[in-house]
Amino acid sequence: MTFPLHGRRLIEASAGTGKTFTLAGLYLRLVLGHGDSLQSADGHAQALRPQDILVMTFTEAATQELRERIRERLAEAAEAFSGRLKDKLDPLLTTLLNDYPDEQHSRCAHLLNAAAQDMDEAAITTIHGFCQRMLREHAFDSRSLFNLSLQEDEKTLTDDSFLDYWRSFALPLEGDAFKEFELNYSTPSALQAAAKNPLKWVELLPPPIDSDDYTAHLAKSYKKRHQALMKWHQRWHKNHWMEALREHFPEWKTSLNGQKYQEKTVNQWFAELERWLADPEHPLKLEKGWTNLSPEGLAENTKKNGTPPEHELFESIPALEALFATLDENADTIALHAAHWVAERIATHKQRRSLIGFDDMISQLAEALDTPDASDTALAQRIRQQYPIALVDEFQDTDPKQWRIFQRLYPEIETRQNALVMIGDPKQAIYQFRGADIYTYLDARRSIDDTRRYTLPCNYRSSEPMVAAVNHVFNQGNQHKSGAFMEADIPFEAVQANGRKERFVVMEKEHCALTLWYRDSDVAVGKNQYLQQSAADTASEIVRLLNLARDRRAGFINEAGQFTALAPSDIAILVRSGSEAQVMRDALAERQLRSAYLSNKESVFDSPEARDVLHWLRACHEPRNDRHMRAALGTITLDLPWADLDALNHDEASWNRRYEQFAEYHQLWQRSGVLAVIYHLVWDFHLAARQNAERSLSNILQLAELLQSASGQVDGEAGLLRWLEEHITEERDASSDEQVLRLESDDELIKIVTLHKSKGLEYPLVFMPFCATFRPANAKDFPQAYHNGEGQLQLALSAEEIVSDSTTALEQCDRERLAEDLRLLYVGMTRPRHALWLGLAPTTLGRAHKSKIGQSVWGHLLNLPADDIDKKTFQEVIKAPFQALAEGAPSVQFSTPELNSEPYLGHLDATPLGQPRECQRAQPPRWWMASYSALLRGADPIAETASGFDERLADEGERRKASTELPSPEGLHPFPRGAMPGDFLHRQLELMGEAHFERAEQRLAEFKSELLPKLQLRQWEHWQDRLPQALLGIVQQALPLPDNQRVALADLKPAQYHTEMEFHFAAHGCRSTDIDRLIGHDPSGLKPQSLNGLLKGFIDLVFEHEGRYYVLDYKSNYLGPDDSAYTQDAMAESVREHRYDLQYALYSLALHRLLKQRLPNYDYDKHFGGAIYYFLRGYQSESRGVFSVRLELNTLDALDALFSERHDEDNHHAA
Repeated sequence: MTFPLHGRRLIEASAGTGKTFTLAGLYLRLVLGHGDSLQSADGHAQALRPQDILVMTFTEAATQELRERIRERLAEAAEAFSGRLKDKLDPLLTTLLNDYPDEQHSRCAHLLNAAAQDMDEAAITTIHGFCQRMLREHAFDSRSLFNLSLQEDEKTLTDDSFLDYWRSFALPLEGDAFKEFELNYSTPSALQAAAKNPLKWVELLPPPIDSDDYTAHLAKSYKKRHQALMKWHQRWHKNHWMEALREHFPEWKTSLNGQKYQEKTVNQWFAELERWLADPEHPLKLEKGWTNLSPEGLAENTKKNGTPPEHELFESIPALEALFATLDENADTIALHAAHWVAERIATHKQRRSLIGFDDMISQLAEALDTPDASDTALAQRIRQQYPIALVDEFQDTDPKQWRIFQRLYPEIETRQNALVMIGDPKQAIYQFRGADIYTYLDARRSIDDTRRYTLPCNYRSSEPMVAAVNHVFNQGNQHKSGAFMEADIPFEAVQANGRKERFVVMEKEHCALTLWYRDSDVAVGKNQYLQQSAADTASEIVRLLNLARDRRAGFINEAGQFTALAPSDIAILVRSGSEAQVMRDALAERQLRSAYLSNKESVFDSPEARDVLHWLRACHEPRNDRHMRAALGTITLDLPWADLDALNHDEASWNRRYEQFAEYHQLWQRSGVLAVIYHLVWDFHLAARQNAERSLSNILQLAELLQSASGQVDGEAGLLRWLEEHITEERDASSDEQVLRLESDDELIKIVTLHKSKGLEYPLVFMPFCATFRPANAKDFPQAYHNGEGQLQLALSAEEIVSDSTTALEQCDRERLAEDLRLLYVGMTRPRHALWLGLAPTTLGRAHKSKIGQSVWGHLLNLPADDIDKKTFQEVIKAPFQALAEGAPSVQFSTPELNSEPYLGHLDATPLGQPRECQRAQPPRWWMASYSALLRGADPIAETASGFDERLADEGERRKASTELPSPEGLHPFPRGAMPGDFLHRQLELMGEAHFERAEQRLAEFKSELLPKLQLRQWEHWQDRLPQALLGIVQQALPLPDNQRVALADLKPAQYHTEMEFHFAAHGCRSTDIDRLIGHDPSGLKPQSLNGLLKGFIDLVFEHEGRYYVLDYKSNYLGPDDSAYTQDAMAESVREHRYDLQYALYSLALHRLLKQRLPNYDYDKHFGGAIYYFLRGYQSESRGVFSVRLELNTLDALDALFSERHDEDNHHAA
């Protein structure tokens, strides 16, 4: 209440000390003008509106939370000043009320109410949002364009710019320059990967080599190195050094350290040397072999009293290393040149298109505010008038440019008109990967004298024992010479505990706040082993606690003594990465525990459902593609039974049904879009009805919406498939649209949260099973940024670069890595309210036999040796300090975790669900779209809505048989059988019809060339000559018609026929058994069902000849090995067996109805020719493979009447 609201101020708020509460309190005072009206030196000059108070933080989510918290606080204060809130006033509101006389309370309530209502217009924003707004509103003063479009994702622009660089500089190279470039970078992606870090820090890079000298430099470097290498290459060959090395090294090895010269490693070095000797252009990479095969390395690694191997070939190793080092130097030269060029290219592209990126917003505003003499600019004055007060939350996450903006906007001038209040905690500065710079915070901190720095001293989040445990651990780190956080300006100061009114109890005892789990090991524990072991320990303990909670033996007791059982939602597990999260989730799943992974980087495109949806859509796009269909049906998400999948290999009908289903999806995609397809898939495969399917279903629906949105930006189905595949395979940070949506049901699960995501959150119980892992700085990551002794950002091009005294860049980067790891540990340890478990072990890196835990955060906090720790000293050097840490505080315990395989017994619900109520009223009949094939198999109306399509494949009763016989003179008899070959023949005849049957013979050569790739795709190349001739014979064969006339398809003019004619007609509750009765078939043939909706179908060919109209259907059925099998009796039997009588009745009815509507003076006897079934394999037989039939007119009229009438009574029976 006495905090001065003017000038520059810094509030340092440790975790859980009420930072947001404090910020909301300051906001209240500013709205009321607290201090001004009271003539206090602590107040601001006047009361402010929400539009005048600038509040900045660093994420959109944080701004929304802050806006709501302030809105709630304003409304609560308004209630207090109105006199409607008297019993639950906190000290701040009580003091505010007391500071104003009663006669002013109504005015204060009015101000607070008005501010609460104006919160949607409040200037609460991210730093990027603020900069964008200032550039737009003050375009003249900032020299910015008026209409700038935000470029949210610059990845595509960056990729294109690197490709442009490749075209501009790599492709034109010739001779030695090209060889030098190719040795370093053979692909654009390789160059882009190498230039990634230099591009990120392009402002810190040294000037690039001049483009005019670029080619000459590369050519000169190659020529010089090549000449020297060839001399060594010739010496190795001439003196047979490789043979000598292989012959004598086993003998030399006896005097060397076996660990340094393991057989596998030595053979890799030899193989690399042999590759170079075989190809002098091969870039020799010996890694550690450069050192270990050099004379100095051999001498150093020789056993005591041993003699180092001596041979002149070893003298060549350092010389070769030096020569190949020039190759690495040129790799850096190329990468730096590319980084400079690409950065300029991107900037030019943005300027031409009026685009601005997030970083550009900050850079442009900072540049607009800069002046040579750091004087106040007109722009700064206008912004300061607009926002006299700025409150900057999470100030530890600023970078140098952001701090420069704050300095220019709010200079250190003592006036009550303006204030810059910075609120942060340097111990929680963990976002270096986003560009946050802890040294910027420290610079700002040093610029503010002690009288303007304030500390929040009390923790309101955690219990007293939990606060005491965290204080104890980091006080231990304070004993280190560089302090707990390795910076003198980031001291750890123990906070007080406000305490909590509830306690966590297990078996009637209050549980210890901090548990140090240490698992003894006789050898150093590698990362994978440590992860698996700690995950299993954590899962075991969680199962134990939750099973105890079922018996009300683990939970929370509040101040009134009421007990609440522990639930999965009370538990959080903190991890560093997605890979750690997956190990933890697997361990939990083994014990029947469900979990939700929360991460800012978790993209829905990384989910298993994304790949499954890709398989589904590939099958929908190409339902004839056997491989895509099987991949789609075998996805985990569909989870079809093994028996169903196996049936696809043996049961042709099963395969046909699936083909029809996905063919209908394809049509649905073309008609209604991809969203409709995925919705139908979800419905048809009952995905929503499965247990615990919320997460999977949410991911699928989110993907469906993203795909539907993208479909308007790409070309066609193939383009959408490419878009999805690229998003799945590309490495990218998830945008807001791509991040996995959170579900309400996730709140009920165990939460696995990344440490970065957990910042600002709190949980009753927290596990940190992998807190002994670390990733040291790696030389492969260079170029890399680091900070010098003054805290200024610098760039090291190589790991060996000396940055201060004798410290290398690699050592400095690793020091900064360790400092951030310590801050991450602090963030994790301050999340729990009641209890925390830490998983510890003598960890190491790779396959090292000595523990490297001294290089982790625990090495710093407990002052463990930074060098490798031998297993003989694990007990005293590693375990003993952890034990001593626990012995020094009653709220900390040291123990060995107990591993068990006990499964989770499930949460005990106090209010079990009752029996569902049954619907008593009759349901209306379902509307569905039927077809011949649906009637034949008695399809379910719901499934048929999405899958009743293309009945022509339902007739293929034989199993598929991929014949490898050579075509015989007997035509098509050996052609592969089954649905897919049959559909292939149908499709070729359809194409021939579209290209005009009468031109089939003159197009034969063209047709052969078109057919060949299709045959090759199906491995039917041996049919490339015979099949075109057979298809030509099929269309040229004179077919006997029902009325004893003959006609060949090749004799028909294009105007006389229509291929693949589609028909629909309505059905109002007519029964399948009535259809069977009318066509004269046994009524038991079809499954009883009611048709209510539409009947649809596709007729292969409808043609006119001599004034009569016919339907023709192609049949590829295999009736026997030669023409003699295709008799009228055999074909009639096939028609009865496959129920083609139903098919030709429906086709005849469709044509009959069409002719009645379209043909003047239609007469059935005169105009209707009949139905023809063309058995293609028998086209050369005596019957010509033709089975023809013509229904009686009274039969068609009866069918017409059946489909025209409404059968209400039948509908009710069907319901």
